Amino acid sequence: MSRLKLGIRLCLPLLLFMAASTVKATTLHVNCGGKAGLTSIGAALKELQYSEGHGSSTINVSGACHEDIVIQSIDRLTLNAAPGASINDASGGNLVTVTIDDSRDVAINGFTINGGAGGAGGADALDCADGSVCRLNGNTIQGAVNGYGVGIFFSQLFLDGGTLQNNFTGLAVINGASGKATNVTIQNNSLLGIEIRTQSFVNTTATITANSGGGIRS
Repeated sequence: MSRLKLGIRLCLPLLLFMAASTVKATTLHVNCGGKAGLTSIGAALKELQYSEGHGSSTINVSGACHEDIVIQSIDRLTLNAAPGASINDASGGNLVTVTIDDSRDVAINGFTINGGAGGAGGADALDCADGSVCRLNGNTIQGAVNGYGVGIFFSQLFLDGGTLQNNFTGLAVINGASGKATNVTIQNNSLLGIEIRTQSFVNTTATITANSGGGIRS
């Protein structure tokens, strides 16, 4: 075997190892209302989108965040709430508070997410759309009085724990979407607990109670 061929064979594994080693997990810290560092989730998301070579990403959040955030085309992302952390609609009910779009394996853990009470468009508190895979764990999602607490559109939802309350409808699974809802309470919504339509399905062990228009409609 020639020295040239041997060198190529030896270099290729080394190059692959070096390329793999540049893909690292990223952890960012957000203090909403703080004076320094990252003071909004939106700023942290921009930092992730403009960075190169990162693997899975975690954003740890403290404080009350007054912003409407869009997680678009970001895979393997986790948002963790410090005790008492919240995401609050800043649009007066005209925009979705949290939008997850074209993103796989996004987890949101332990937040209070407040939708807007105004707005004529019926904005939701949280949407999972366009082929996303969304994991919601232990959140309280509320206040979308003209929209859905959680809306799933052509995507996949894993909802574990927490509460969906005081929305127009607690959970909507629409347009070829699927959902699994366990250990969650869906209550006090002004229309339905869960709405399922257009070739969608939900597997649930949720506690569904005190919703004015009924528990589940499909």
